[in-house]
Amino acid sequence: EALVRRLDLASASCVVDVGAGTGALTPALRAAAPHATIISIDPAWEMLRYAQQRRQVTPTLADAAALPIAPATVDAVLLAYVLFMMPDPAAGLHEAARVLRPGGTVGTVTWGSEEPSLAAKTWDATLEQLGVPALPAHSNNSGLDTADRVSTLLTDMGLTPGDVWHETIDATFEPDEFWRLRTIHGTNGVRLAGIDAARREVVLAALRRRLATLHRSDYEFGGTLVCSVSTKPTDGGRL
Repeated sequence: EALVRRLDLASASCVVDVGAGTGALTPALRAAAPHATIISIDPAWEMLRYAQQRRQVTPTLADAAALPIAPATVDAVLLAYVLFMMPDPAAGLHEAARVLRPGGTVGTVTWGSEEPSLAAKTWDATLEQLGVPALPAHSNNSGLDTADRVSTLLTDMGLTPGDVWHETIDATFEPDEFWRLRTIHGTNGVRLAGIDAARREVVLAALRRRLATLHRSDYEFGGTLVCSVSTKPTDGGRL
């Protein structure tokens, strides 16, 4: 939300939220860009369906590396917690720059450092101990964990870095929300969906038992974020 406020969206007519997920940032985007069409893009239909039902988004099933949007047609692109989920983060920024009109802005959020909650560590250890297959490598945080590295990547993609700064995050999941997100959405949902129903019930029962021993403080997580706002040069830059 701090990033959204810095994107200067008051006069925007079209904003693209790449990796929109369940639409968590949709209310902030609507408040910041009251006259804009907001396009919510995600590769997971279950996430988009939730966002459509709960936050009435305009859903588009697509990959960040291949946006189904014409060149130079949008005012701003948001990539919050997206780039490090891509094998090639530069491809996501290249696509963002392609669809931006000259003078348009890109906002990114990536992890600088992360301290998972005890609940998350317990969850991951349980899946590993019970032999739930891991997914193939699908992330790459290289060059995304410091302000200098992010600035360099933005410049390499033909964008002009403006503000690049660090934010500290310290939050706590509600246990029910943690369970819902981990069982339905994201990579954990995909891992659980990949095993047969009987085995999944065994795994879920084990997770419930182990999480039941935790306290609310065990759902606390934190870390540092690298946030950036950059602009597409009015001369088109180098794409």
